[in-house]
Amino acid sequence: MIQDHILGIQQDHGVYFEEIIIKCGLAVQNIVISMTVNSFYALHHTQLLDGLNNYRQRGYQIALNIGSLYAAHGLRDFIDKLSANYLRISAPNAETSQHSNSSELSTLNALTELQNLIGGQTILQQVKQKNQADIAISARFNLAQGDYYDKLVTDHLRCL
Repeated sequence: MIQDHILGIQQDHGVYFEEIIIKCGLAVQNIVISMTVNSFYALHHTQLLDGLNNYRQRGYQIALNIGSLYAAHGLRDFIDKLSANYLRISAPNAETSQHSNSSELSTLNALTELQNLIGGQTILQQVKQKNQADIAISARFNLAQGDYYDKLVTDHLRCL
């Protein structure tokens, strides 16, 4: 996991990957370093910020993944300081989002507003049902992905 690499290495993050990427004919500017943040890594904000900013200085883009809204609590400062290119959040559980509470939507709105202020994009991922797609619209996510959209495209193509 990239988090372990960042915490285990003091400097020159991305040098090893960069050599491989260049040998493959790719550019680091087209590579996104994706990291899941949770409460354990929240204890190592400074090290993670230093490491991820080192990747950024080398030209990599950065994505933060938040697996649940519960994990997002207490990470606002980290998200703000890092200014990741992408903030990916897993859609709230389809069953509970049927009765989506205002607190959940408020948290999502706050995260999308913060990410927009720092110049990044938001992605709601693992969208499986219409009510989750509605959340993506309500909370003003820039992008959304998931089985729900795959099914829409497949159904549309069948109609052609």
